[in-house]
Amino acid sequence: MWIVFALTASFLWGMTYVFNEQVYKNISIFTHLGLASFFVSILTIGISIKKGYLLKDLATLGNSKTTLLFFSCSVIALLLAEIFIGLSITSKNATVASLIEVSYPFFIILFSYLIFKNTISWQTSIGGLFIFAGVLIVFYFNK
Repeated sequence: MWIVFALTASFLWGMTYVFNEQVYKNISIFTHLGLASFFVSILTIGISIKKGYLLKDLATLGNSKTTLLFFSCSVIALLLAEIFIGLSITSKNATVASLIEVSYPFFIILFSYLIFKNTISWQTSIGGLFIFAGVLIVFYFNK
């Protein structure tokens, strides 16, 4: 089932990039991100309350400095990533920006190793090199 979830996320990310490119022609990245975050917050906090997660999760954040640190880093990285992909889309276009941004698995491998000492197989390393090679090709032909 994980593959269905991953492909669905990929499908939806593709839609957001195409829609965002059009939205950013008329409103700022920051207004869009702020309003989108507001509506997403209302919906997801509502779901979290309904499912009984919110109080338990808030207690976990309050009781675990490590989890709170990772949560804080995640929020900051998410915000900056959204801003920078928006800047990339408005500077070039959604298609080219996404083809460069798709290199993020390379950085997952890097940060997983640097922060958590997770090791990877040689097959995964080769896959990472292909991703990076693809980024270089897209960049070279879209200067």
